[in-house]
Amino acid sequence: RHPAVLLASVSVMRADLDAATSTSTDAHEAQRRAVNRQAQPEAPSHQQAASQAAAAKRKASAMSPEERKAKRTADQKRRRAAAAATAETAAAEAAAAAGLAAAAGLAAAAGLAA
Repeated sequence: RHPAVLLASVSVMRADLDAATSTSTDAHEAQRRAVNRQAQPEAPSHQQAASQAAAAKRKASAMSPEERKAKRTADQKRRRAAAAATAETAAAEAAAAAGLAAAAGLAAAAGLAA
């Protein structure tokens, strides 16, 4: 092979290796920065403030008890209707199967009598 081709392939492999290892290095550095932030003296008060802000946001976006009850009732009605429809379908299929079996039995009996 030509030396320039070999050098080009080596540099491509090195670039791939650098790209693969740089993400893990970046992750380690990000973790180290996070640990250092947690070690700062003002971190607990900042964390408590962030927690209180998140709790206020959850509470503000939560459903009212009336809305929750209305949604639950509507969902229960939907489920009951679906269960009733499934039961009706199963009963109709069972009746059809019983009718076919009875018809087959009559046909077999008629065939034996003949």
